[in-house]
Amino acid sequence: MNFLRDLALSHQRHEGYGTSNAPTITNNNNPGALRWHKSQKAFGGEYRIDFTWFPSYERGFEALKADIKAKITGASAYIDYSNNPTFLDYVKVYAPEEDSNDPSSYVQALIRSLPDYNLKPNTPLTVLAGYISGVKPVESIALRSNYKRALRAFMRAVGAIKRMIGRRLTRLRK
Repeated sequence: MNFLRDLALSHQRHEGYGTSNAPTITNNNNPGALRWHKSQKAFGGEYRIDFTWFPSYERGFEALKADIKAKITGASAYIDYSNNPTFLDYVKVYAPEEDSNDPSSYVQALIRSLPDYNLKPNTPLTVLAGYISGVKPVESIALRSNYKRALRAFMRAVGAIKRMIGRRLTRLRK
């Protein structure tokens, strides 16, 4: 599995790239319907009215992946990473309401198209960043959480046993 590629393909499908419903982004080789940003020059991107133009689909797809990665991993000026942003927060930046998008519907469409990742609108971006880097943080968080819970339960049980032994020793000494 390659989360970044899978998420980019999900965006591409949702934006309608390659269909008669999206001729501008298709003609612009822009599978993510990306608005112009100077960072897209690195992929041969050029400013065109509304959407960036790329010299090929491959370059447009690479720009889409770079845009997604920047937004998810903390390099976007439009996301407040100090507030533990979520998948929905990311989509609100990627597909804002000001552009006639419905971020709640959009995030649900992405979630449906990515069932292997068990995503929810409130999935933290740190989890998505882990998927991008190849780590499955959900599993490691769950393991750590279960380990800590089990350790606390064990320590409580040990404490209870010590108290019980202490009481019995006190009774024997009397």
